Amino acid sequence: MAGIRQAEDSVGFQKVILAPVPDPRVGQVACEYNSASGLWKSAWKFEDECHIRLAFSVPFGCEAVLYLPLAPAEIFTDKKNPIFECVRENVCYLTAGEYEITYKIREPEKDTEEE
Repeated sequence: MAGIRQAEDSVGFQKVILAPVPDPRVGQVACEYNSASGLWKSAWKFEDECHIRLAFSVPFGCEAVLYLPLAPAEIFTDKKNPIFECVRENVCYLTAGEYEITYKIREPEKDTEEE
């Protein structure tokens, strides 16, 4: 649920995929993983029914690819937040540091089947 996993092209957790899977039924999750490259952190919390706060820590000398769950497209243009310093196709590329963001989640896409 915290979404920390080593990237396929990585050795010793020097590069990680951060892809949290928040669930409002759980409310919040916080996870730490002490790898050979350092301490990785991923946490999320529903502030209310439509706002989520996420926090991440990337160890020195490491990098992460971050997929923000249910994030509205316009949030990726917020260059004031260092989480969006390097963004390509709504994917954030992070270097070592501490990151945090709160945003209003978009409605999940519903499957539409015609009868």
